[in-house]
Amino acid sequence: MCHEPINQINVTLSCGCANQHDGEKIIDTLERADKALYLSKSSGRNQVTYLSEMKIE
Repeated sequence: MCHEPINQINVTLSCGCANQHDGEKIIDTLERADKALYLSKSSGRNQVTYLSEMKIE
């Protein structure tokens, strides 16, 4: 996201994305997106992770 510090602060952006499938409850979609966000953060930050299919346990 940022190549240069902003006001001497290093800025990164991690995103988690998921699309809602037909008939899927929104909470299941949000849980997948949340899992994707934490995968982005744990994989080094400053990246986007997309999960299309995943069982949340």
